[in-house]
Amino acid sequence: MNYKKIEKSLLHPTIEVLTELQLYKKSKTNVLNGYVYTLYNDSDKKILIGYTSNITNLTRLYYGIGYKLKEKRKGTNRELKLLKETLLELGFKENNDYSFDYSINLLKYLNILGWPSGNLNQSKRLKKSS
Repeated sequence: MNYKKIEKSLLHPTIEVLTELQLYKKSKTNVLNGYVYTLYNDSDKKILIGYTSNITNLTRLYYGIGYKLKEKRKGTNRELKLLKETLLELGFKENNDYSFDYSINLLKYLNILGWPSGNLNQSKRLKKSS
């Protein structure tokens, strides 16, 4: 068996794969981490989901117009984009102010997809039973 020919034929694809892995690793390290969050406006029954790098400025900005922070966690802007695309495919349309109308189905899908939605499900159940 001619081992030199075998090694020569395997060398080129291996180098290509290593180069692709290095590019992938670089792109993953350049992703900026911030916070993904859920805000809720009780008077309008609107849910606002988003991404920010500074959570303190966000809460000050939206508190004035009636939104309250329900939950946050570390995440990326890419997560937000993927979630919005998924919600659009599921039939949920974003309003002009980048919010969603409150619904039990929306919260169910947010929980399934791992988005931080806080205690929105529990607070609505308590109000319905009262």
